[in-house]
Amino acid sequence: MLVLADIVDGYTDKWTYVPGETIQLHLNRATVQANVDLVIYAANAKPYQTIQLDSLAPQTPAEVARRNGFGYEVTAEYTVPNDMDSGIYYFGKP
Repeated sequence: MLVLADIVDGYTDKWTYVPGETIQLHLNRATVQANVDLVIYAANAKPYQTIQLDSLAPQTPAEVARRNGFGYEVTAEYTVPNDMDSGIYYFGKP
C-alpha cells in the first residue's frame, strides 16, 4: 500500500529549472516510511502529478546548519517534463 509522503523538511539542489532538467530532492522525515506517494502541487495548491518513492527516512542536519546547509543525502530525483507550465510547484502539501 502506498501512503502519502509526510515530509518534515527538505530542499532541492537549486532554485530554478527548465524542462528536461533533473531536480534532486533532499527530503527529511521523522520516521522511516516505505512505498511513498509524493504529490507535486501547483502554486494554486492543486495536485499536478504524483511520483512514487521507495522510501523516506530521517536525515540528520549538519552541524551549524544555518551556516553550512543541512547536508541531506539525495532522496529522489524528478525530471521536469517538457510540457510542464512555468510556475511555482511544491513537493508535498504546500
